[in-house]
Amino acid sequence: MEKHTHDHGHHDHSSHHHVGHHHDHGLDYKNTTTGRILFVFLLNLGFAIIEIVGGFLSFSMALIADGLHDLLDAFSIGVAYLFEKKSYNEPTEHYHFGFRRYSILSAFVMSIVLIVSALLTLAFIFMYHSSHQREINSVWMMVFAVLGLAVNGFAILRLSSGSSHQEKVISWHLMEDLLGWLATLVGAVIIYFTGWQWVDIVLAVLISVFIFYNGCRSFISILPIFLQRAESQRDVESSILGMEQVESCEVKSWSLDGSSNIYNIRMNVTNIDNIENLKEDVYKLLKSTTKEQVFMDFQLV
Repeated sequence: MEKHTHDHGHHDHSSHHHVGHHHDHGLDYKNTTTGRILFVFLLNLGFAIIEIVGGFLSFSMALIADGLHDLLDAFSIGVAYLFEKKSYNEPTEHYHFGFRRYSILSAFVMSIVLIVSALLTLAFIFMYHSSHQREINSVWMMVFAVLGLAVNGFAILRLSSGSSHQEKVISWHLMEDLLGWLATLVGAVIIYFTGWQWVDIVLAVLISVFIFYNGCRSFISILPIFLQRAESQRDVESSILGMEQVESCEVKSWSLDGSSNIYNIRMNVTNIDNIENLKEDVYKLLKSTTKEQVFMDFQLV
């Protein structure tokens, strides 16, 4: 006769075991992550304003395009900061798994902002360029390009120690900005020595197209996590099958935020005498890869 048991009691134990481990370092992790994002937000916002002013003073569309993009980037980073703080709130009666998905939501919003900002910047470039054609001050272009490289490089270093998905997305954005500034510097040098004014508008368009491409790439990479795509757990299943008294098993999981998983494990076992030991073995197996809840279901065969 088969006996089917749900591990109802383990939910609390698993939650205390894993979440307790998480909270030992969770406050520090929260403070460092949100602190880094806040710093990059303020840095990006301040420099974006200076950059736009510099673009109009030097009559450089490349600078204006970069500045508009950075301004919208600052907005999305600000949203990421607010969502990151929210994501560390404790689980509630209506949000049993907590608010970690706010983290992936912020990355999702940032990707959309990248795509929209690139399209709006392209439209602005063509409208403004058609009515304001003046000689570009390539020296000012070079000055702002060097400053842009320094500011973005410093911001990337500040985020390099982060592990959250939105920190990675922000780092991608900043790396793209860094490449944009490098292209702007090269373009300014070309304009300075050759007088080719058309280089500036070409740079502005290329920067916007590059931003649009990377926004789409980021959106595509985040969408499966946002839609809770199942993660392959063949290695975990193989390890559990190697445990004593396990006849067969099925492991299902989905990611909360790209780094933390929820596991649902169904096991057919030959006896239930040592179920607690079996649960502890599973916890130990998953401990190095997740700190989230693990849900187990046992069936005696």
